[in-house]
Amino acid sequence: MGASEGLAALALLCFAGTSIWLVSRDLRYGILPNRIVIPGLVATLALLVLSAVAHGLSSGEWFQAPGPLGHPDPRAGSVGAAFWPAPIPAVPWLAETLGGAAAAFGVGAALWLAVPGGFGGGDVKAAPLAGGVLGFVGGWPGVLVGFLAAAIIAGLWGMLLVLYRRRGARGDPGSRSRASPRSGRRSGAGVGARIEWIDRLPFAPALFAGAWIVLVSDAALAALGAAAG
Repeated sequence: MGASEGLAALALLCFAGTSIWLVSRDLRYGILPNRIVIPGLVATLALLVLSAVAHGLSSGEWFQAPGPLGHPDPRAGSVGAAFWPAPIPAVPWLAETLGGAAAAFGVGAALWLAVPGGFGGGDVKAAPLAGGVLGFVGGWPGVLVGFLAAAIIAGLWGMLLVLYRRRGARGDPGSRSRASPRSGRRSGAGVGARIEWIDRLPFAPALFAGAWIVLVSDAALAALGAAAG
């Protein structure tokens, strides 16, 4: 495994730890703490940038002019070649990584301004974390597919909440007004009781779920391609 692939693996490990931690905090408390978001974002993006730079150094892109057939592929013969299908040359790869993060931040900021209370400030700061990783792994198509998957997941989750609330409104009002003496949460039955305490639509879990769908799909397709080859 080369330096570029090793740095990329570290970046994905950092993303994995940060995203899991943030999802658990958002689902449990409804917040995305800056002490988790900011270090995770900075560390992940820094490792991704270093991976792209190392890729350019290994290919000679930063020091040599391209030949008639373009830059040589430093992945040839690499152990991680099948699992890190990085674009050649490295400059577009770097641009897609940082561009994906910037685009995700821009979309998040626009939603935060357009839908007050529906898209939190923590979601805005978490969006570049997913956008950068998606741009690194899948380029602009990966960013698009990841955010489309996140929107679908968030939409389904919102429909679930709406259906449950309508069902509760048609049911016995008294059964929803009783509260647990230990938690202060309203008691209920079934799946609805476990999600009743959520009074808003948490977007960060949907965002990271969409990113992981792209990452796992990309790795699976690369593995299948390697096996077929």
